[in-house]
Amino acid sequence: MSSDRTPHWMIQARFILLCSPVGIVLALILAPWAIFVLPAFFGTLVVFWAGSRLFTNGFVKLFDPEGHEAIKQNGGDPFYDSLGAPLNNDSEQVRMTGRRSHTNCPGCGRPSLVKPNKAFRCPTCDAHWHENNWWRWTGSEWIVLKLGR
Repeated sequence: MSSDRTPHWMIQARFILLCSPVGIVLALILAPWAIFVLPAFFGTLVVFWAGSRLFTNGFVKLFDPEGHEAIKQNGGDPFYDSLGAPLNNDSEQVRMTGRRSHTNCPGCGRPSLVKPNKAFRCPTCDAHWHENNWWRWTGSEWIVLKLGR
């Protein structure tokens, strides 16, 4: 898993913290049985969480096996990547690639994730990252792009 993704344990902790006031209020209302209510409530949360994850991952794997495999190869998880704020505050870039963008394409300014010595093509303006430079085809030759150009 990439260090840019929100860890799964943190997402689970946020879920428990968001739901715990309901369990505490239930325990206060049902004070004589609080010793049974709280474990049952949090046990139900754990079962709900596990069931939701199983359902989401199974659904994606059943109806889009190639997409499921691509998500897994990028270090993602269909369930955790589908959760929104306040549980998972990752940007769409981080959810898809596992990394924050660290540069902008000089042709269009789009945030991009490029790796040294790894080819990349900007889907917006067709600029190419190759041999650690941005290149653009003019129609007759390749030119090196500079930032801001």
